[in-house]
Amino acid sequence: MPEQTPKETPIHQHDLLLLVQKGFLSSVAYRAVRRLCRDDAAWDAWALRVLLALGVGHLIAGIVFFFAFNWQSLAAMAKFSLIGGAVVLAAGITLWRGFHRVEGKIAATATFLLIGVFLAVFGQIYQTGADSWTLFALWAGLGAPLMLATPSKDLAIIWQIVAQTALWLFVEQRLSPETNDLLLLLAVMAVYHVLLLVGYEMAVSCGVAWLRAGWLRILLLLVVFGHTLASAHALLQEPTARWASVPGSVILVGLVIGGGYFYRHRRPDRGALSLIGFLVTGFVGYEVGLGLTQLFQHIRGNPAGVLLVFAILTGWGLLVLAGFTLWLRRLHRSF
Repeated sequence: MPEQTPKETPIHQHDLLLLVQKGFLSSVAYRAVRRLCRDDAAWDAWALRVLLALGVGHLIAGIVFFFAFNWQSLAAMAKFSLIGGAVVLAAGITLWRGFHRVEGKIAATATFLLIGVFLAVFGQIYQTGADSWTLFALWAGLGAPLMLATPSKDLAIIWQIVAQTALWLFVEQRLSPETNDLLLLLAVMAVYHVLLLVGYEMAVSCGVAWLRAGWLRILLLLVVFGHTLASAHALLQEPTARWASVPGSVILVGLVIGGGYFYRHRRPDRGALSLIGFLVTGFVGYEVGLGLTQLFQHIRGNPAGVLLVFAILTGWGLLVLAGFTLWLRRLHRSF
């Protein structure tokens, strides 16, 4: 019998990242192999996807501007018919092309966006008087099955923006309608995004391939740190808001400790660790610099005092930058 040639299996980007995370491939070898793995067909497919997404985006924008320009001259039934027809058409294309194909993913995204347009038109025509958070909550609820069925990062991000907008408005209009407590909003949104980050890591651990993009993790970390760092700043600089800023500050400490351990030992990610280190270093440097400025506030009118404060702040900034650079260098060598 003739000897059978083993079937070749193509290597993908996430396979290389998995080898790096397991320690079988160095960063230098990873970059060299990644250059060899790139092919013209992949770039052609990427370009076609981008052009298709741009075309659909312009089409949806044209529908929105069509209604904005001809709003007064259109009857209510005409408005509902046109938008409803567009929703049905986009949903039909999604089912026809399939949720896992590029055309189906873009059509699903268009369907979700058009659902929002339909709800906005419905609210403007009938003037229901409901709180604005209900519109976004209903939009997110109607689009949740579509988002879960479609393995698309773009649709997932858009859906998350709508959902967190609904949560933000709910807290603002129902939980703190009179006080409009910004720190309460920040704490609630921080908890929401921490849960979202945990869910993302669990999905990646379960093998959900389309969520393996590293920039999704970086984006979630940026959002979480943005909410918690604001609370920590209020804890240090605003005496009247000390107790209200405690929840967000506690989340920040837990995020730094837990995230540092997780992305160093459980799921090594140099980009995530670098981002955490950069944000923490920048925050500490800014707060200490602000404290030094307040400490020497009484000598601002003296030119020599101004130069002294400037020299101290410059030295502190250089010290922080040097410390972060050394830590980053050590981190790079440890991977």
